Amino acid sequence: MFTAIAGLAKKTMLKTLKANLPTHSFWLTFSMEELRKLTQIATPLIMVSLVTMSISITDVIMIGRLGTLQLAAGAAASDFYSIFFYLAAGVIAAISSLIAEARGRRQFRAIKSIAVSGMIAGFLAGIPAAIPIYHGAYFLHLIGVQPEIAAAAAPYSRTMAIAIFPMLAMMTMHYFLSAHGKTQIILIVTALALPINIFGNYLLLYGNLGFPNLGLAGAGIATAVTGTFMFLSMVCYVLVHPRLRRYLYFPSNIFNHFAHVREIVKIGLPIGICHVGEMGVFLFSTVTMGVFGAEVLAAHTIALRAAGVFYALPLGYAQAATVRIGYLSGQGDTRAIRSTLQTIINLALVSGVAIFIVIIAVKNSLPELVLDPQQITGVVAAEASMFLTLLAFMQPSVSLGTITAGALRGFKDTQMPMVFSLTSYWGLGFMGALVLAFQLGLDGAGIWLGLLLATIVFAAAVLVRIRNRFW
Repeated sequence: MFTAIAGLAKKTMLKTLKANLPTHSFWLTFSMEELRKLTQIATPLIMVSLVTMSISITDVIMIGRLGTLQLAAGAAASDFYSIFFYLAAGVIAAISSLIAEARGRRQFRAIKSIAVSGMIAGFLAGIPAAIPIYHGAYFLHLIGVQPEIAAAAAPYSRTMAIAIFPMLAMMTMHYFLSAHGKTQIILIVTALALPINIFGNYLLLYGNLGFPNLGLAGAGIATAVTGTFMFLSMVCYVLVHPRLRRYLYFPSNIFNHFAHVREIVKIGLPIGICHVGEMGVFLFSTVTMGVFGAEVLAAHTIALRAAGVFYALPLGYAQAATVRIGYLSGQGDTRAIRSTLQTIINLALVSGVAIFIVIIAVKNSLPELVLDPQQITGVVAAEASMFLTLLAFMQPSVSLGTITAGALRGFKDTQMPMVFSLTSYWGLGFMGALVLAFQLGLDGAGIWLGLLLATIVFAAAVLVRIRNRFW
């Protein structure tokens, strides 16, 4: 039944695509030059996303060794934290398109102010985000997560409220370097951070080598240390780079940069809300899954971590699309913009279908990569298999929606994608998921069917937006 519903949803999306985009000499047409430029920017960013996700998966695996309850609590607290992190990180993501456009126009003075303003905006965005994260256990309990899961999550939430500040500072440098095409150094720093995070968990999560056994709180502290390392490493790179170091300095009067802070917030807040719409609803679904018990939540965690791994490809190309479109917009090159948009859309389709095939092929072996085989009960295995199947059907629409939304950010077009995100994910998708899960009794499968519907509606809306504005 689930695959039939998913197949019907995919057919509906394809009809929408055919009705709203050119049909002649369009599909599967690539500009090889634009594809090369996009891939050159995206490949290190994809690797960064994979390594970053590896850090998250490492946390899950190491926490999972403590037991199913600790895994469920860590996943619920981590994903609650991530909702606010992606909202705040979305705000500062605006600096990527702003710097790329300024580079296209050769306005180098503006880049300096945007860079400093991004750091200010990141710190200011972290303050309201840290408050609900610190009280995460209370909010988890408030929305119905089982009391023992919420209680076990409390120490992790408190330490993650501290970790969000170095993580946002690191993301500011990430967007700054991406806008200049310096993605290799981001990959190197992120790769170096992985063993630091593992070693920090080894010391503090388990209490090895004479360190205190802090449990889940230790995992949060390790995240804060890892984020600080990444931020300082990127800053050191910029300070020694002959062309980039002029953009990073300590201003004598930070109020001179508040004009750009306002612009960053104006463009970036819709991006952050869009992130919460797209990724936040997946993350919040983890919190909702806590209602169905630790085994269902553990199965959902397996599927969601797999989703994060496969999401690295569209996310990397989305960031590359933002940079390329922003740069071409600054130059006013209409022909190149059209060619790039065409390449982006077809690339998204091909990559989405490829990921679908991969997930179907490996879905039965994924649970053993996250949990100890002795902890994989029949319920966990069956639920994980079903969730992963539905995840596979999402991939074409996830790739289309994510990558094309990245292209719109290159045009500084963020207001309408925000509306699409809220309407499709939190309106139709999440509310539909609640009806399917609780009213129709589909439980966890109902949540994932609602998410599938949301990805299809969002992808179709963004594609129609591109057609109406730029075709």
